[in-house]
Amino acid sequence: MTGWDAVVLAMKAEGVPFVFGLPGDPRHLYDALVAAEPDGGPRPIGVRFETSGAFMAMAYARVTNQIAACFGCPGPGIANLVPGILEAYSGCTPMLVLGVRAPRQTYGKGAFQETDHIAMLASITKWATTVELPENIPWTMRRAFQIANSGQPGPVYVELPGDIGLGEWEVAAY
Repeated sequence: MTGWDAVVLAMKAEGVPFVFGLPGDPRHLYDALVAAEPDGGPRPIGVRFETSGAFMAMAYARVTNQIAACFGCPGPGIANLVPGILEAYSGCTPMLVLGVRAPRQTYGKGAFQETDHIAMLASITKWATTVELPENIPWTMRRAFQIANSGQPGPVYVELPGDIGLGEWEVAAY
């Protein structure tokens, strides 16, 4: 399975009903969502602007007391999620935010739209992390849901390097 397939399976296991986002560079996340929806996976909801997706996820979680997720494309797409993430953080609303960054072999070399998303989001999330190894996806997702929902709830950010999201891996069951 791909890294994004493993992320979608984790969201399904945690009962995430919707994932709001603008299909773009994490296109394979969107593909994995579409493929998993008939089997009870989270339903992808396309938006025209990333900010809308973040606010939709935050509003859904706030109204239903059930975590929702959103995603954005690298660089400006993740930056466009900031207003909704900040509102979720200040409103103690659990939310899973997903992103993609440059592949591991090109990160730090000026890849297209390469941005330090972790630094950008660290102060407005309860946890912001990059999955550096594909076998860490299940643990990272469990930890993300635990942190988002424990104590004072709030948003968490999980990103996958492009090569992990797209690669085929042997990933343990969630």
